Amino acid sequence: MRSFAMSTSHSRVRGLLGTLAALALAVGGLAVGPAQNAAAAASTTVAKRVVYGDQIIKTPGTILDNLDIRGRVIVQAADVTIRNSIIRGTSAGSMHSLVDAMAGAPRLKIIDTEIASTVAKPINGVMGSNFSLLRVNIHRVIDQVHIVGSNVTIADSRLHSNF
Repeated sequence: MRSFAMSTSHSRVRGLLGTLAALALAVGGLAVGPAQNAAAAASTTVAKRVVYGDQIIKTPGTILDNLDIRGRVIVQAADVTIRNSIIRGTSAGSMHSLVDAMAGAPRLKIIDTEIASTVAKPINGVMGSNFSLLRVNIHRVIDQVHIVGSNVTIADSRLHSNF
């Protein structure tokens, strides 16, 4: 009888730890053990639609979701959201940044996205103002974020591996 009570208690503790890890992931991007691995596996199993060339966004409220962008994103409209995507750039033309927010259009949100140059060309990650980054991974660029103006928020993001 004693071993049954211990195993029940042990499974409750494991269940509670799993719940706490999932809650931490949802609230603060913090996770431990299997919950973190499960979240990473879920994000990589969904195939992204490949889009070639620069994306010039002129329509307010545009949402770019689940894309593999082989070019730049140039934002010229308000309330644009980029989420669950990869922005890689291209070797064509002159480029200053993979995401160009220089027009200063308000409320650009980049969420759960990777921004990384896949070409050997000096380029910045995100450049401009009036944007927020949430859980964004920026690497393989000169400057991950080049702020020119105000109203910029960066939270729970990873900025690393400069050229």
